[in-house]
Parts: sequence; C-alpha cells; structure tokens
Amino acid sequence: MDNENTKSLEVTSKHTFKETIREKLPFLFNIRSLFYFFWAMVFLGFLWMVYSLFTNSFTQFYPWTDYFGQYVTMTHYYWDCWHNFFKTGYFELYSPNTYLGSDNIGSNAYYGLFDPFLVICYIFPRVWIPQTFAIATMFKGAVGAMAMRAYLRYMGVSESTSRVGALAFAFNGWCNYFVGFPSFLSIAFTFPMMLLGIEKVIKERKPTVLVFALFLLGISSFFFLVVGCIWGVLYAIWRYFWTIRERKAKDSIAVIGLGIAAFAVGILLSSWTLFPSIRESALSGRTTSIGQGYLEALKTAFKGKDFGGLLKLLFEPVGRNPG
Repeated sequence: MDNENTKSLEVTSKHTFKETIREKLPFLFNIRSLFYFFWAMVFLGFLWMVYSLFTNSFTQFYPWTDYFGQYVTMTHYYWDCWHNFFKTGYFELYSPNTYLGSDNIGSNAYYGLFDPFLVICYIFPRVWIPQTFAIATMFKGAVGAMAMRAYLRYMGVSESTSRVGALAFAFNGWCNYFVGFPSFLSIAFTFPMMLLGIEKVIKERKPTVLVFALFLLGISSFFFLVVGCIWGVLYAIWRYFWTIRERKAKDSIAVIGLGIAAFAVGILLSSWTLFPSIRESALSGRTTSIGQGYLEALKTAFKGKDFGGLLKLLFEPVGRNPG
C-alpha cells in the first residue's frame, strides 16, 4: 500500500513539475519560438566561422593586425581591469599600459572597454580570451538578428519575413567585412534598435527604447554614436512627415519635443565615455593629419563650388584622402 502511494505521489509530482514548466516557460515547447530562433542564429554564427575555428585553435586569428594585435590583446587588460573592479571596487581611470600612460576610458572605450558582448570573455579564465572572443562574435550576430526582427515586426512585416530580414541583417556585408574590427561589429544591433525606438516615439510617445539604444551605442563606440545620431535624426524627420496625417497637431508638437529629449538623454547617459574619448581623439595625430586634411579638401571643394567633387569626397573613405 505504501509503495503504491509513493508511486502515485511520484507520478503526481512529475506531472505537476512538467505542467508548471509548460505554464511558466511555454517557449521551451514551441520550436518556432524566439528562444529557438535566437539559438539558431548563434549556431549559424558558428557555421559562419567554422573553418577559422577549426584551423586556428578555435580562434579567428587571421592576419588582421587590428584584431589580434589590438582588440584581443587589449581585452586581456580589460579582463584585469574588470576583475580588479569587482574584487576591490576600484576602477582604474588612468592606465599605465600604453607608454607613459593615458586616460583609461578615453583611450580604451573605442576598443571595447565597455563592450557588453565582452562580458562573455570576463566570466571565463583569462587564457581563454582568444576563444571566448570568437564566441562573442556569434552572439553579436544573434542579438543583431533579434533587434532587426523586432523592428520589422513593429513595422507590420509578417513574422516569417521578419525572420528572413533578421537573418540577412545578422550576416550582411558590413558584418562580414568588419569582423576583423570587433567594435564595428558590436554596435550593429543598436541601429535597428534605434530605428525601433524612433518609431515608438513617433507612434506611442515612448522614448525608453531610443534612449537605451543610444546609451548602448555610446558606451560601445563613441565613434558610431555620431554617425548614428546624424542618420537617426534624418530617419526621424522622414518618418515624422510620412506619418504626420496620423496625428493631431498637439501630438505632432509633443513628438518633436520628446524625440529631441530622448536623443539628448541617450547621449548624456553615455557622456562619461563620449567626452573622454573625444578629448583623446583630439590629441591623436590622425586628427591633425588625415582628419584635418580631409576637412580641408571638403572646404576647398565647397568654396570652389565643385559639388561633384564634394559629393565624391563625402562617400570616400577618409583614409584614402591624400591629407
């Protein structure tokens, strides 16, 4: 009798546990859920770099000087920096790692000091950084896919088409070309997230997503915060006038104010990395050589009314400018 009761309790317990899991985590039982879509993107990321992983000791060590000579090498210092911070509460603001030393935030924010994807490197042993750095790349593509899918769905695109668009975005030409410049790849997900945020401001007057996207973009790469804000504002202006008939006059005015405030707050939240980075960049030789030469070429073309040459310069990589 006792054995029968025990068995009955075990069956009931198993049944209850299974039903509880199904109720609380229904996505685990749906192969088409976003949970499995995300991990499918991670797996595709693995396949995308599988040759490199199996021929380079599970790393992406190809002859990309910036990748292994700067990004991966510097991540060893970031690992030390963050582990020391969580152990002692002290965050190094002035780093002696480069020559006589430099501003830690201003010098290293561009190379990934605050890159959220590098958390993957920090939770594993320091000697694994070359391998975990490659794993982080897989997650960059997957998160980018999720952000693009969210934007497309919000714009009314069907679920299946949104996922195709997300897949195309995760492995687009930009991501393929700049895989050797990890900070360029880290910020990819913030662009569809920023577009989604702009749409939410225009349609729902909700600025949270836009503010968060700009904040993540700013701490990941101040370099692209400038680009993102310029094109983000242009996109916002276009969408504002495209949808203006859908709003009342007072709502249209509110959208302008809220949009400006959202951009301002997002930039200010990342200002602790933005301003030190701008300062360090201003001290760089590139600013006074290539950068200054490029700006002079732009001004000369504009003053000479050479608009064809001006347009060509605007779409020319700065590094190719003779300045």
